Amino acid sequence: MSDCLKSLTEKEKETLRLMARGHDAKSAASELALSVHTINERLRNARRKLDVTSSREAARILLESETAALAGTPKNSAYEQIGDAPDTDTRDHSSNTKHRPNRAAWIGGAIVIILAIGLAFAAMSADHLTEDTPRTGFSQDGAANQACDDELSAWLSMLIGAAEVGPDGTVALRYPVGDPRFLNANSGRYWQISTREQADFASRSLWDKRLDADWENASKETRFFDTDELGEEQLRKVDRILRLAGSETDWLFMIAVKCSSSVTSEH
Repeated sequence: MSDCLKSLTEKEKETLRLMARGHDAKSAASELALSVHTINERLRNARRKLDVTSSREAARILLESETAALAGTPKNSAYEQIGDAPDTDTRDHSSNTKHRPNRAAWIGGAIVIILAIGLAFAAMSADHLTEDTPRTGFSQDGAANQACDDELSAWLSMLIGAAEVGPDGTVALRYPVGDPRFLNANSGRYWQISTREQADFASRSLWDKRLDADWENASKETRFFDTDELGEEQLRKVDRILRLAGSETDWLFMIAVKCSSSVTSEH
């Protein structure tokens, strides 16, 4: 089976990872901006290579393989309780806090799932990376920039993998984004999920602030850029628009972090 998995192309894996998240051929085609015919062709090739008759089974095999590969990865014992920043609006987030498992339950298995989904979406994002011209008067050297972008990409992948749309049409997280700094106000680590129709769903670290939802320039391609939109804090930001399974709404996912390598430019 190992040789069979190695024979899969990255595009076939990309499609199987979407299937593992509950997409069908139509929604996967919409997510990747491809035709349903192209998606079905990828799935047929994957089934043939893995010698299975079901695309869901092929997706399960790939996910189990990638999860097993990460099983020995050192675990981060700090987890974020699911929740958003104190709201400046009247949005009810009570559905996000019902039936919260205790911390010990996460240690047993959730981090493996998070890392597996992070790996899946990091690979997907790698095919769609763009670099915007920095928006502000600071810059980073190439190597440091890449390291920061790799970190941003991983957090974005985890955030996307954790997000789901509930019966009421609002977005929530199925499990936490596991860095405690996303809980602490003004920590230099922020995430936000926005849509045009609803209030922003944001990390507690944003407190009473919000990231700029730049619908005009954001796209389905992952985009990295520098910003000082929160004031004097110099941040590296990534954003991406996508449509979650079971939703007809576009969601803008954003992560912004303060990279230690950011330096102020001379003017």
